[in-house]
Amino acid sequence: MCSSDLKKLPVRDMGLYENKNFLPRFFLVGKYQAVKDPENILRLMISPLFNPAERVFLEKEPASAPPPVDEISGEVIVKKYTPNRVDLVIKSEQDAFLVMSETYYPGWKASLDGRPAEIYRANYAFRAMVIPKGEHRVVMKFKPPLLYLGLWLSLFGILFCIGGIL
Repeated sequence: MCSSDLKKLPVRDMGLYENKNFLPRFFLVGKYQAVKDPENILRLMISPLFNPAERVFLEKEPASAPPPVDEISGEVIVKKYTPNRVDLVIKSEQDAFLVMSETYYPGWKASLDGRPAEIYRANYAFRAMVIPKGEHRVVMKFKPPLLYLGLWLSLFGILFCIGGIL
């Protein structure tokens, strides 16, 4: 399409819309429901009664689930965010779930105040963690096991080739 064609196009009214009900990338919720079947999670999520700011659907029951709370008062502060590492400071007045609007993948490892913590698959495709009340530091690192297996096999192959040459 050349510039002369653009002049012939009708001008339409355009609007700019602001979604005031958006959820941030990291947020806290007070209720959860364990649903093992992913198809059921999708059905529940499209229900008009589902509010992602209040409830998270997990694919397995958490080991230490907090009691349900209607309102969570707290904040999530992002200290560092890179594709392979996320550092957060979480301040919460109640036990809660940290929900991350980021893709769940088994290669993610998490620590809560320096101790290993479990990451749950949440809302079909995202990540969630149990966070006790108080102030905590969460660090998540992407460490897929196949990457390290590939690095070790490559190193072994190089050493094998060097040994064969010598």
